[in-house]
Amino acid sequence: MSLITSKIKNLWTKYSVSRNLIIILFIIFLAISIATNITIKGEQHFSFLAKSFLHGRLYFLEMPGFSWSDDTTLYHGHYYWPLGPFPAVVLLPFVFLSNIFNLFFYQGFLQIILVLFIAFICFKIAQRLNYTKNDSWYWAFAFCFATMLIGVIFIPWSWYFAQVIAVLLGLLSVYEYLGKKRYWLIGIFLALMLATRLTAGLNIIFFILEIIFISRKEKKQKIKNLISLLMPLIIASFLLITYNYLRFDNILEGGYKNQYVLSPLLLKARDYKGILSLEHLPTNVYYFFLSGPQLVYQGSSPTFQLPFIKPNPYGMSIFVTSPYFLYFFFLKYRDRLSKILIINISIIAALLFLYYGGAGYVTMGYRYALDFLPLLFWILMKNYFEKNQELKTGMKIAIILSALFNFYLLLIFLFYR
Repeated sequence: MSLITSKIKNLWTKYSVSRNLIIILFIIFLAISIATNITIKGEQHFSFLAKSFLHGRLYFLEMPGFSWSDDTTLYHGHYYWPLGPFPAVVLLPFVFLSNIFNLFFYQGFLQIILVLFIAFICFKIAQRLNYTKNDSWYWAFAFCFATMLIGVIFIPWSWYFAQVIAVLLGLLSVYEYLGKKRYWLIGIFLALMLATRLTAGLNIIFFILEIIFISRKEKKQKIKNLISLLMPLIIASFLLITYNYLRFDNILEGGYKNQYVLSPLLLKARDYKGILSLEHLPTNVYYFFLSGPQLVYQGSSPTFQLPFIKPNPYGMSIFVTSPYFLYFFFLKYRDRLSKILIINISIIAALLFLYYGGAGYVTMGYRYALDFLPLLFWILMKNYFEKNQELKTGMKIAIILSALFNFYLLLIFLFYR
């Protein structure tokens, strides 16, 4: 067995299979992503919201999705969008220019660029963690296509578009920390994350704890760094509560309480148990750790039919979309940085587990875990390198197989009902 393994490794190295394969797969996957982002035109809430902003309104002036009740919130005769406003702000210049030519600017056009940036920043982060160029491209490929992110970057629906932006901002904050470590800039990235997804904004916890417990700066400099980090968050928080008040006459109401929910199961969960409740915990823990694809039967018979399996729209385990994440259990986390990262990830995950929305219906994987995926991937890459000093052949194969399986599920998600 060891002889066969050795021969496979020799062939893998001799003919540069590792390098050429990842380049080819990257090109194919990115090309398909570009095609889907250009062709999928539904659920463009942020583009419509940007259009409303340009007219000085905070509510939709046109029907943003397939119906007015498509995850919107009705208040005093107007339909509002409960998600964070920053993605709409990003779209403002593009929507403005499109309006001049009487054209509609689709979110997918910008998402193509965002996806390319995500791949590039993840590649640069891996390099800053001392990986070779080839290994760094594997990590970038894994982040984009061998995680639950694959179900988002191929589809420019509004909910997914927001998470693409949040993920990019999360990666930028990690990249800046590993480089020049300008806390004012990290604070801006995190403030924009907060204005995109509130739970994603909780990535701030790591950086606060890092300044307090890891930084070797003097106390006076630590205080300055904390102020630089937190000031953008304070400004963003003030703008968000003002945004809430102008829409719902309540600084703490973002629109989720009375949001239209199309899924009867989720509607029942929210109305009877609340938006956040311990009663949602078992369900979310199941979807995060254990849930797998659904079997496809021939009508009511016990016989399988093509495509045999399909994604569970309520969520699937991260070990289904990223089985190589099992390697987490074989790494050591003795340093303070790793421990603080685990604390931050756990806090965000715990809050998400209390949410009635499951993994993010409709979803391909545990979509809400994207709020902490940059931190999760950082700790994996960091501690994997400390143990192995390079990306092993077995891990590369696991990444490729995970991506191919995810792509198969994605095709079913898109075209099979």
